[in-house]
Amino acid sequence: MERPALVLGIFLLSVLFPWWVFMVAIAGVSFRFPLFLEGVIIAALYDMLYATHELFGIRFFVTAVALVVCFGIFFIRRSVRYDAFSS
Repeated sequence: MERPALVLGIFLLSVLFPWWVFMVAIAGVSFRFPLFLEGVIIAALYDMLYATHELFGIRFFVTAVALVVCFGIFFIRRSVRYDAFSS
């Protein structure tokens, strides 16, 4: 029940706040859940809804950042041993 509530919360953050706010939330949830790909899906929806132009020369910039964050934290999480990360 925790994961769907967090997905809904991040979706609401993506609707109400700028992209970097919910990107921080995606990074935090990625530490709790391995491969939090729901964050990438939400970022893709954000790009389809709000990105009417290229940001820093990249068409789907927020989706690219979400992919880097999710997979980067996945590999960091694998190399760090800490009991709170185990799910």
